Amino acid sequence: MEASQANILGLSAELLFHIIDYVHPSSHLPLALTCSQLHRHSQSILARHRAAHSIASDLQPETVLELLRGAETCSVELWHVRELELWGNRSTWEDWRAWDVSETGLIRLADTEPIEANLQREEIMGFFSMVKQWWDIPESEFDAARNELETGADGFLKMLLIASCPRLHSIRFAKDKERDMHMSLRWMAKAVSWSMNSGRWPPGCQSLRNVAIGVSTGAPREEEEQNHDGFQLEFMDFAAALNLPSIHSLYIRDLYPDWEEEGQDDEDSVMENYRLEPRSSTIQHIYIDRAQGLQVFYHPFLGVSKDLKSMTLRGLDDWTQCDDTDVIPEALSKNYPDTFRKMTFYRPTGLHGYRCGVYMPDAIREPFSGMRQVSVGISDIDLLAMMEIDSKPSIEAYVDYWCGPFLPENLEVIMIWGEPGNGDDWLELDDDVMMDFIDTAIAAVIRAGTYKNLKAIYLDDIERQTETQRPRICFQKAIAAGREMGVHVYTLTNREDGGYWRGFPAAADKFDLKTGPFGERPVSWRINRREGVWEEPGCEGCGECEECLRVYPEHVWKSAAVSVAEG
Repeated sequence: MEASQANILGLSAELLFHIIDYVHPSSHLPLALTCSQLHRHSQSILARHRAAHSIASDLQPETVLELLRGAETCSVELWHVRELELWGNRSTWEDWRAWDVSETGLIRLADTEPIEANLQREEIMGFFSMVKQWWDIPESEFDAARNELETGADGFLKMLLIASCPRLHSIRFAKDKERDMHMSLRWMAKAVSWSMNSGRWPPGCQSLRNVAIGVSTGAPREEEEQNHDGFQLEFMDFAAALNLPSIHSLYIRDLYPDWEEEGQDDEDSVMENYRLEPRSSTIQHIYIDRAQGLQVFYHPFLGVSKDLKSMTLRGLDDWTQCDDTDVIPEALSKNYPDTFRKMTFYRPTGLHGYRCGVYMPDAIREPFSGMRQVSVGISDIDLLAMMEIDSKPSIEAYVDYWCGPFLPENLEVIMIWGEPGNGDDWLELDDDVMMDFIDTAIAAVIRAGTYKNLKAIYLDDIERQTETQRPRICFQKAIAAGREMGVHVYTLTNREDGGYWRGFPAAADKFDLKTGPFGERPVSWRINRREGVWEEPGCEGCGECEECLRVYPEHVWKSAAVSVAEG
């Protein structure tokens, strides 16, 4: 071999054995596989890799510090942080105890002595040396961060950890109370702003793709309601996540922005102050859970993506509504007519559009060639019918309206919720006849191939909306048409949907928190297509329980069972 050619095996054995302690963690395995001697000598470092290959969390107070102390050289442990779960805030050195998470979802500091983690001045300055690589921090923020480090608050430290993990792709912020905002999240919002100013992004911010803010631990509601002194999410926390350079999906729970406190009262100021430039974000999937007060923010955040694929909005409750939801489909159809795929509204009683239930279907009629899955209210469908049919309609006119069509033609999955509306004032039909109108119309839509790619349509929520027992099985015509045309028509008496329920977005829950005590989600659980959460499926049409008998009398259930058996 020529002298100019490098050959690692030409080095002394002693030098070779020391090299592996100094190379980057990504090179440990290739180097260990170079020869049998190196492989034997590398066993301790490879064992560290195996031990570090897990989800990181702040359950133990020392974990964040230990990982950060390896940031300068990128330790094996830091390099393996792909997912991070944060369980709460530590505000003083007294709080530097383990988080005790009960199986009921309550998060409390363990009743133990705090660890001795007081940071020395040299270590604090070392952390700020890291900071200066990426950001030019305002003096006031510098002082606030230093005060945190000196007094034992861990929000700034956790933000530094997030920024330092070179392969971090997912982070989940747990919560057991409504007003329980992580201070590391607020620091993260500031860090995003600093990076946008400097043009320098730390490795963790560059790699982070999936963010879940406010993952519920399922704590009892009475415990949640007893505490109202926590920090509340602001729109800046949401907007910052949208501005992460590689963000892919974002789940956020309990977002109640205050226009006055945040100083926003129009869309232009929202776009400017939160730096939501149109088509600047890589975000593809958004799920906003339990929202209210978003009206002025809709257009700015719904226009920020380069290629948004899905948008999910879940209402808070029957009494606290998220208003002007009709803006959402209008913005989506305008901004992403060819690429957007899935629009889902959950818990519609907590949502309200302008002069409609949630939104008018004509808002997404055309052009919206990309749309594949949609949820829509039957009362809004009927409201649009009332507007588009000139005179008091016959069933023929109603069917023609449905076959129009009034939804995007490339739809594959349709979920229809709610109670038929405006019938008393317009159609003047009793409930049974109105249900027959809808049944006939949907059967015609299926047979006509109005939605040529239709795979499944869900009607069971309409079926449930009754105060008295229904005299006969609903949607028999639609079910028959579906069987002929290969479309799954899902009702209370016809529950085979081909597995399309799996395509509905679900809120993050305690089973997504892998470092908690909750284990795996039961395999029997399904996504509630009205509520947007995972849950036990409950009765699946036994025909004998209270839930079943509220909708149909026993003899109707028996006739339905015979019909299903006969195919």
